[in-house]
Parts: sequence; structure tokens; C-alpha cells
Amino acid sequence: MRIRRVACLSFALVVFAVAAVVGAAGGAREAGAQATPPYLDPSLTPEQRADDLLARMSLEEKVGQMTQINATRLQGDPNNDWDRAELNPDILDLVLNQNQAGSILSGGGASPAVNTPAAWTEMTNEIQQFALEHQRHGIPVIYGIDAVHGHNNVLGATMFPHPFGLGATYDTRLAQELASATASDVRATGIHWDFAPVADLWRDLRWGRSYE
Repeated sequence: MRIRRVACLSFALVVFAVAAVVGAAGGAREAGAQATPPYLDPSLTPEQRADDLLARMSLEEKVGQMTQINATRLQGDPNNDWDRAELNPDILDLVLNQNQAGSILSGGGASPAVNTPAAWTEMTNEIQQFALEHQRHGIPVIYGIDAVHGHNNVLGATMFPHPFGLGATYDTRLAQELASATASDVRATGIHWDFAPVADLWRDLRWGRSYE
């Protein structure tokens, strides 16, 4: 029951985003058959809305929503991991339409073909728009990024100390201010989920992400 409740609340967050964007995007295709599906009804509880949405989704759609793809896999030649060209329409169709993937990640070092804040916004908007047009229930993509010490994937962004070093200062006010600045920069490029800071207990310098 705990797992089901966590899943319901997670989908509820997605549903709230759907309510805001479906109107602008022309609505989900299913909305044409029913004016106001319960999962888009803000008067219902998050649990009720999540239950309604889950009941409408196929097993394939649920699996797709739990899948996250690195944004670099959507760019250029799929056989070349280092090809950071423009978004590839065929791969977008494969990932977001045929497989209904629910999340995209720009991991460390990932960037659009031209690494500028404007290009970042255009890329994330294009991915989001494509998802909305091809998700049967109008579910937007959850977009994440590794912005570990500032919006570090964006060329020219302000860099801050790594969380490990910042934590060593024991200055919680400074940590909060730098995190807020990073969050603002991330939102400005159309992204709302930052994979940072790492909150693991650091015990061995040889651990791959100990520096974070």
C-alpha cells in the first residue's frame, strides 16, 4: 500500500502540470471524447486524480512513464554517442511516441547542439511539445538535469563549489542561497528537476560520486 500511495502522489504531481499545459497545447486527444476527465478535475483529491489516470493507462504507458532517456540519445546519429547535433525527429518518435517515455535527463556534459541558454530553452520546449502531442493522456515529460554546482552543463553559467566542499563550510545560509540561484538558472532553461546535491553518506574516496 505504501508503494501504491507513493506512486499515486508522484503521478498526482504530473497531473497538476497536465492541467496547466493541456489547455495551451490543445488538450489531450482523449479530452475530445470527454470534456473534463476526472484526472484533470482540480476539485478532486490528488489520490482520486492519480487513481483515475492510472486506470486509463495501459501497461505499456505505465512502463514508459517509468523510463528515463538521456537527452543525448535524442540528438543526431543514434550510432554515434558523441554526435551532439540537433534533435532527431525519428528518435523523438521512437522514444516519446512509440515507447511513451516519461522522463528525459541531461546528464553531466550533455547540451544542445549550440550550448547557449536560449538553445537550451528551445530544446527542452521542443521535447516537451512533442511529448504532449504524442502522449495519449497529455502527460508532460519530467525533465531532469545534473546541475551539481550551479547550472554546470550550460556554457557560461555561474559555477559554485561542489556540495561536498560547500557542506564542509557548515554555512547553511550560503548553501541555501547558492541552491536557490542554481534552481532559478535551471528553471530559466525549461527544466524543473535537478539531480543535486547527492545526499549519500560519503565513506570512501574511491566511490564514483564522492566528489559530489
